[in-house]
Amino acid sequence: VCFLNYGRLVHENMRNKLKVNVVLLATLAIIVSGLTITEATIGFLPPEIPAESSSRFAEPDAGIVLNPRADINYRLPNNTEPIHYDIELTTNVHNGTRNFAGKVQILLNVVEDTRTIVVHAREMEDIQASISNGSEYALVPTYELEREFLSLTPQLANVNLNRGTNWTLTITYRGQLHTAYSGFHIIPYTDAENKVHYMATTQFESTNARHAFPCYDEPAKRATFTITIRHDASYNAISNMPKNETASSTGVTVFDKTSVTVPTYLIAFHISDYAYTESSLFGLPHRLYSKPSEVGNHQFGLVSGMLVLQGLANLYNVSFVMPRLAQVAIPSKGGAMENWGLVTYGETVLLYNKTTGTTASQFSIANIIAHELTHQWFGNHVAVRWWTYLWLKEGFATLYSYEVLDEVFPEWDVYQRMHVGDYQSALISDGQGIVVPLTHYAQTPTEISARYGTSSYAKPSSCCSCGNTLWVIRSSAAV
Repeated sequence: VCFLNYGRLVHENMRNKLKVNVVLLATLAIIVSGLTITEATIGFLPPEIPAESSSRFAEPDAGIVLNPRADINYRLPNNTEPIHYDIELTTNVHNGTRNFAGKVQILLNVVEDTRTIVVHAREMEDIQASISNGSEYALVPTYELEREFLSLTPQLANVNLNRGTNWTLTITYRGQLHTAYSGFHIIPYTDAENKVHYMATTQFESTNARHAFPCYDEPAKRATFTITIRHDASYNAISNMPKNETASSTGVTVFDKTSVTVPTYLIAFHISDYAYTESSLFGLPHRLYSKPSEVGNHQFGLVSGMLVLQGLANLYNVSFVMPRLAQVAIPSKGGAMENWGLVTYGETVLLYNKTTGTTASQFSIANIIAHELTHQWFGNHVAVRWWTYLWLKEGFATLYSYEVLDEVFPEWDVYQRMHVGDYQSALISDGQGIVVPLTHYAQTPTEISARYGTSSYAKPSSCCSCGNTLWVIRSSAAV
């Protein structure tokens, strides 16, 4: 009934009330589940670990059977929290080398008296750590594979970390680029002359930043970041923030400090010999990066990104907070990732060939762009505290990506596509016999990965759309 009433007449009324509805829906979501807005935590939260956890239920299409260990808490202790990261990475990916070296300095605050700092780390070697607060003290590292916990304790027995104090944690380490599309990974591609090129790029959502640098790899542990990448002079590096031209030099790219606090899963960097096209809209720079051979296919993705981002800023009446937007096309990547200020896509969902492309491929590209750019507000600016509430960011991003597309491409009648695609797929999924609740607890990386499916995208967006429609119908009837 909700979707049958979601016709053009109702939609025109909805458009006049949409900014109010965005606030109402977001406020309702905050009250129900709790969200983090930049540095502030808002809302009344239900227990994050229910007595009978429903995390045993995986998405029916995820292909994962969950068997969590009930005796282990996979969450980091809350005795320390990050304030700022300084990350330095050195890579020779230009010649296909997988080894990389890293150094991270974390300015942290001690919330409770402790002697041990615990952070996440994955597949790292030669770890050396120290901590300083006026004086520097060596730390003894202990690693637990099951939870990927790196515990760091001062060698000296008389060194204590007292509540309310700030310390700088320094860790040096070595790692290897993954060959799978997760964490910090290497991707080869072949040019027209049959020469193989290599790039290093990232995919950190949801628990993979810990592969690139030791960190508090949980969505509520937000901090500011300064990133430095050392690479071959023939390559370029990009990240969430623009390059700091003064601090950078040949083969060393230093990026500006992030202008807002960011969770680790939204940090990104990309090192390659890519080319880019750039433009700007209302003073905001936009760039689209790809293999040099694909530069001729940039226009549609670049322009769509510009129009969609501005449309979303108008819709929310909140400006995009990053100083520029970069979009990157990555070969063989599936889907896309909403890294704040540096959005990564598979080539097929960002690059449009004017000779062979169709309207269907234009819609597919624009729809993915709209979803990822909607996340720059829902998911990045207003963020979930834990993966239990994944549906909040994915559901709202799915719903309002259609709204902004309807503004940018009104001739496509995108709500009909939403009805056929998202709404019907949600019904089909529920009709298969395993109904997954929108909100249920997940704590292991495997459990969290299983949350990405219909119940976090199509189902919540359809529910929110029905609520939005009923509100408009009720408001229209009252006039």
